[in-house]
Amino acid sequence: MECDTHEYCMIGDARRKSFFFARVRDRALAEGPTLYSEAEMKEKLDKTESTIPIFCSESLPQFQRAVIRFPSAVVLGRLAQKAGRGFFLPPLEPIYLREPHITIPK
Repeated sequence: MECDTHEYCMIGDARRKSFFFARVRDRALAEGPTLYSEAEMKEKLDKTESTIPIFCSESLPQFQRAVIRFPSAVVLGRLAQKAGRGFFLPPLEPIYLREPHITIPK
């Protein structure tokens, strides 16, 4: 996703009746990701400035401001080149927003 704005928000379905919200400013995570219920997310989006775009990667019709967008491999490659980072970085770690949902067999 190529974005002309220096700030935007990402939302998505985190399953189990919850949604995640994250704010990106100047290509860095500025807020979140944080889990919200549907009602809490609607309230969060209502309080988010109307000039800040809100993106998602799947259809979320309950959040009318959200526009579907996907990252661009070309843009990500360019950013990596500009950063001048080597290829010997530690592996990326996933961000877990909640404890695993484990069912113990009976």
